[in-house]
Amino acid sequence: MDTTVTTSAEREGLVAFLCDLFDWSAEVNGPDTDYYTMLRSNASTSVRLGNRSKHHPAENLPVH
Repeated sequence: MDTTVTTSAEREGLVAFLCDLFDWSAEVNGPDTDYYTMLRSNASTSVRLGNRSKHHPAENLPVH
């Protein structure tokens, strides 16, 4: 699943919630990718999170 968030607080909250709920691990990339995050289960990527505010204009993406 691909999803976007608008703030770092939203990203951190969603990552914490999903990792706790599904026992996933998070791979958070650095500031050069605006902290693009992948949530993994058994070495397989389950969710990819990007920050809508920096890389994607809000009018082009649906809110999840």
